[in-house]
Amino acid sequence: MVMKNLIFAIFILLSFNSVNAQDISYVDKKDFNTETQKINDAMMQLKKSNVDLRNQIAEQNKEIDALRKLIETKEEGIKKNVDTVKQETQVQMLNIDQKIDLRTILWIVITIIVLLICAAVYIILRKKLVLSSRTLDEQIIKTRDTLETEGMKLDNKLMEVLETQLRLLINQAQVTPQQENEIDHSLALKVGEEIHRMRKRIENMPEDTKGLGALKNSLMRLEEGFNENGYEIIELAGKLYNDSIVANMRFIPSDELKPGEQIITKVIKPQVNFKGVLIKAAEIEVSSGG
Repeated sequence: MVMKNLIFAIFILLSFNSVNAQDISYVDKKDFNTETQKINDAMMQLKKSNVDLRNQIAEQNKEIDALRKLIETKEEGIKKNVDTVKQETQVQMLNIDQKIDLRTILWIVITIIVLLICAAVYIILRKKLVLSSRTLDEQIIKTRDTLETEGMKLDNKLMEVLETQLRLLINQAQVTPQQENEIDHSLALKVGEEIHRMRKRIENMPEDTKGLGALKNSLMRLEEGFNENGYEIIELAGKLYNDSIVANMRFIPSDELKPGEQIITKVIKPQVNFKGVLIKAAEIEVSSGG
């Protein structure tokens, strides 16, 4: 409404200004007063409208100031809340970091303690194992030495018994001579196998073995008595094999020999001759080149 009156007043003023001076002279006084009154009324209305407009502007400025203050208050409150939240967050993060640091340190300490315990247990068990192993090795060595000693004693006793039986056999042969085809060679064959076994055993013994010298002397006396009775052990190990050798054999392929080459590499039971005649064929292994 205010704007409408303002536009109407401006329109009247423009209309009034557009009238020439000559036209005014011809307008009668009554009409002039009427127009003047209208203009005055319009001016009054314009002033009133202007006052109303200023009042409205003032009210709007008050509302704007109130809104601005409210916004500033809200901004301050929000800023305070943000600062409070930020501080609380920083405090919480600091507490979390401290807890994490404490837990990390605790886990590191626990891990170190566990590793130290495991290392200590490992060292103790290793020492016990080494000690037990040494003790076991010593016991094994002692047991082996004892068995070797006892074995040598038994072998000496066996050779003494066999030597005695050979002497008895010689004496019996001298008292009651027999034909060669009637002679019982079972004892002599047994003695031959024992001589062969003892030879192999002595070859595998260290030279510093206790009692080895006595065992060699007993074996030598047994062999002398064996040979005096006309018996002989034919050594075949290491010899080239040929068809003239009478033996129970088995052939083993070997890449170390030339094609067609055959060597006796192992004698399981020896060949025994009596007065140059075969009475017991040997059992042998022959390595054959492929």
